[in-house]
Amino acid sequence: MKKFLLLAAFSVAAMTAGAQNVKFFYQGNEVPKDGTVVFSEVTETPFGEYEIKPDIKLKATNQATVMVKVVCTTGQAVNLCFGGECGVAATTVSSPGIVMGAGQMLNLDYDYASDNAIDYIVSTDVYVIDPISEATVNKITVKFDPNAQSVKGVNADNGIAYRNGTFVFNSSESTSFELFNCAGQKIAGSSVNGAGEFSTASLQPGVYVYSFGGKKGKIIVK
Repeated sequence: MKKFLLLAAFSVAAMTAGAQNVKFFYQGNEVPKDGTVVFSEVTETPFGEYEIKPDIKLKATNQATVMVKVVCTTGQAVNLCFGGECGVAATTVSSPGIVMGAGQMLNLDYDYASDNAIDYIVSTDVYVIDPISEATVNKITVKFDPNAQSVKGVNADNGIAYRNGTFVFNSSESTSFELFNCAGQKIAGSSVNGAGEFSTASLQPGVYVYSFGGKKGKIIVK
């Protein structure tokens, strides 16, 4: 019996430690701890509601049991479903403890819906919590801002990632990054030898084409 209890205690400790290695991802890109995601996409449901639903996922590096808590700091009631468990819409919603396997990625389905157009800011703090110690092991802020710049990268997997208003690129050899508007005019460019980045803050709404390392992709700014 003592051996069984020792093994059980070790298993709980290992899964608790694993909770420390759960990471957030937005649109396929990792969001650093205490980072902020800003988006402006709204969809209209078949029922005539307006809905905001950020593409947030959690990934466990090691096996872990985690809880998720979402706090809407602007006062709206949000819905949360995680690991097949759904709660009742409220300004603060939490999941039960969910076991995640090593390398497993799960959708963090939370949203806010309204019968009227959502033309105001909706901001939430999202926490990953160790259910044993109740300590916060990761946290990000997710903010809907209807006036924020919306950027979508098409074929942006050619060594390029989009993160919070900036395209980040990485190359193992010397190459160049170039950006063209829809008229074919070059509006930006730089030499790249390793890592680099390009801010989209100065771009006007429209369609742009980038060239990076001999590959091309499309950027849509709304």
